[in-house]
Amino acid sequence: MPAWKGIVGKGFTAAEFAQYADTVAFDKWRPQFVVLHNTAVPAFSECTPLSPAVQQNAVSALAKLHTLLGLDPSRLRLHKEDPKTTHDCPGSKIVKADFQELILEQIGTSEHALETSI
Repeated sequence: MPAWKGIVGKGFTAAEFAQYADTVAFDKWRPQFVVLHNTAVPAFSECTPLSPAVQQNAVSALAKLHTLLGLDPSRLRLHKEDPKTTHDCPGSKIVKADFQELILEQIGTSEHALETSI
């Protein structure tokens, strides 16, 4: 895997993220799954449970990544599932199965959407 290139350092609306994601080349490294984790803003205390707006933004980003990369949302991981993670990220009230279902709904549950690959 190539060296980490750092954080983009920008906040995105769902539409802005979709546009940004289309510019990222996955030619040297192809993820096998997407990881959901919390960022510095909002803090855990502000986002568990997630507000509907924050949840929808996350679902939109996750759906875009899964579609772009041709990944099955059933392979979604939570940051806390990494054995090296020592904290409950993205929070104790995040239910992975709920996110997987919402991602599939956003994608449209189309088998063809998940067949796309680069």
